[in-house]
Amino acid sequence: MVTKQAVATSSGAVVIGAAAVAYTWAAPRGVLGGDNGEFAAIFAAGGVAHPPGFPTMVLWLRLWHWLPVSSPAYGAALATVLLGVGAVVSLQWACRAWCVSPGATAVATAVFALSPVAWDQGSHAEAFAMNALFAGCVLAMSAPPRPADGPRGLAWLAGLGLLAGVATGGHQTIVLLGPSGLYAAVRAVRRSPRRAIAAVTAVAALAVGVALPEVYLYLSARAASFRAQPVWIDAPTLAGVVDHVRRAAYGTLSLAPSGLAVARDPVASVWTCLAGTTRHLLGLPTLIPLAVVMRQGARARLGAWRVPGELIALGASYLLAGPTFAAAMNLTSHGAGPRVAERFLLLPDVIACLGSALALTALLPSLGARTAAAATVTAGVVAGWVALPSIREARRADVAWYLDNVLASAPEDAVIVATGDQSWGAFLYAHYAQHSRPDLAFVNPGLAHLAWYRRQATALTGAEFDTPAGGAIGPRTMMRRLLQTGRPVLYAQWPDPVLEPTPHDTIGPLMRVWSDGAERPSVDALLAANLAAFASFRIDPAPPLDPTAWGRPLYEAYARAWVELAQRLAEAGRLPEAQGCIARASALAPWALTRLPAAP
Repeated sequence: MVTKQAVATSSGAVVIGAAAVAYTWAAPRGVLGGDNGEFAAIFAAGGVAHPPGFPTMVLWLRLWHWLPVSSPAYGAALATVLLGVGAVVSLQWACRAWCVSPGATAVATAVFALSPVAWDQGSHAEAFAMNALFAGCVLAMSAPPRPADGPRGLAWLAGLGLLAGVATGGHQTIVLLGPSGLYAAVRAVRRSPRRAIAAVTAVAALAVGVALPEVYLYLSARAASFRAQPVWIDAPTLAGVVDHVRRAAYGTLSLAPSGLAVARDPVASVWTCLAGTTRHLLGLPTLIPLAVVMRQGARARLGAWRVPGELIALGASYLLAGPTFAAAMNLTSHGAGPRVAERFLLLPDVIACLGSALALTALLPSLGARTAAAATVTAGVVAGWVALPSIREARRADVAWYLDNVLASAPEDAVIVATGDQSWGAFLYAHYAQHSRPDLAFVNPGLAHLAWYRRQATALTGAEFDTPAGGAIGPRTMMRRLLQTGRPVLYAQWPDPVLEPTPHDTIGPLMRVWSDGAERPSVDALLAANLAAFASFRIDPAPPLDPTAWGRPLYEAYARAWVELAQRLAEAGRLPEAQGCIARASALAPWALTRLPAAP
C-alpha cells in the first residue's frame, strides 16, 4: 500500500524534476541583457565582477567552465540551472525543517519553482539563484528545534555561521535574513551549557565564511589582467578589495551609481513588492494572515495568545528583504528599471513561500495523499502557464542578435562607446568570451569617474581620459580625444544629452561621429549603407512587447537610423523616400518615435 508520506515525497521529487526540465529548456544559448554578459564572460575567462564582486558566484561559474557547450552563455546558464534547482531543493528542506506537511511543501514549492522570477533567474547567468539557494539553507538551519549542547550544538552553530558567511559572497542581500539566523543562533547559544564557547564558535565560523570568498576575490584580482578578463577593481590591493566589497563606486546602500540614482517612491515600491510576491506565488501568501488569525483565535479561546519567536523572526526577515529593501531602492521606474528591481524579489519570495507552506499546513493539516498530488500538479501547471509568456519574452535573442549585427557592421579598428547593461554587457561578452573582433575597443563613459577604469580605457584606446588634476574628463572632451586617435568612433547611444547635436551619421544601430571639417557621406551613400546593413542583420520583425525588456532600447537604436535618414531626405525635398524611412522606423519601435530625433 502506498502511504501518504510516499506520495507526498514523490510529489516533491516531481517538482524538482519539473524545475530541472523547465530551467534547462529556458537556458539561453546567446547573451542576454543585464549582468548576464558579464557573468558569461567571467564563466569563460575569469576575472572580477562588478561591485561587490560576487566571489562565491564567480568561483561557482569558474568551476564549470570546462563544460563542452555550444557557447559560454549557454555554459554559464547551465551552471546557474544547477543553482536554480538547488534553490528548490533547499526550499523543500526548509519546509521539512519547519515541520510543514509533505503535501503543503510540494504545492508551495511547485508554485515557487515555476514562478516567473525563480524560473527566469534560475535559468540564466545571474547571482540571484545562488542567493535563493543559500536563503533556503539558512531558513532550514534556523528552524526549531535546534541542537543546544555538546558537539552537535557546536557543529550546528559553526555550520550556520560558515554558511551565512559564504552566502554573503554570493549576494550581500542575504544579510536581510539576519533576524531568522540571529534569533536561531542566539537561542542556541543561550541554551548551551558553555555559552562562551558556543558564541565564539558561531562568530568565528561567520568570520571565516565571510573571509573565504573575499580571499578568492583578492587572489583573482592579483592574477587577472583587464586585457584578458573583466576586472572591476582598483589594483590588487587590500584597500581596493575592501572598497569593492563595500561598493564604494555605487554608494554602499545604493543600487545604482550616484549619477544614475533617482528619487525614491517608498509607498509605490512597497506596494510593488507586496503585489509582486503575491502574484508570483499565485496568491498563496494571502493564506498567511488567515492562518495566523485562525491559529491565534484558537489559542485565545484556550487562554494563550503567543506567537513563537521563530515566526516573528521569519516575519521580520520578510519585512527586511521585501518591503523595507524595496522602499530603499533608488532605481528608475521606467525602461529596464522595473526588470532590475524585480530580481530582488526572489529573496522575499523564498521567505513568503515558506510562510505560505506553513499557513497551508495550519489550514489543511490532513491534506490527503491523492489530493496533495493533484494539487501539486495543478499548482505547477497553473504557475508554469502563467509564467511562460514572460519567460519566452525574456529569452528573446534581441541582445545576442544586436551584438552580432554590431560586430558585423562596425568598421575596422573602431572605438565603440556604450552605456547601459543591454549593450555594455554584450560587448564584454564579445571581447572576453567570444574573442570576436579584437580590433574593436569598447568604452563605457558611465565608468569614467573611476580612476582604474580610466587607466584601462586609455590603454585600450590610446586616448587620455584623465584631466590634468587627475579627475575624469567631460563627455565632449572624451569624444574629442577619441577622435584624435584617428580611429573611427561610434556611439551606441549618447551618454549625455549635451552630445546629441554632435555631427554624426547612423548606420545600423551605431552613430559614427565626425571631427570638425570631416567629409561626411552623402544621403544616398547613407541610404545605400543602411539598406545593405539591415538586409544582412538578424532582427526579429516583432518588437519586444514588454516595456522593460532589454531589447527595447536596441530596437530604438535600429529605428534611429531611419528617422535620421528621413530628416536628411526631407531636407533634400525627397518626401516619399522620407516617409518610407519613417515607416521602417515605426515598424521597429513605434513607441519611441517621440523620443528619437524629430520626424519630418
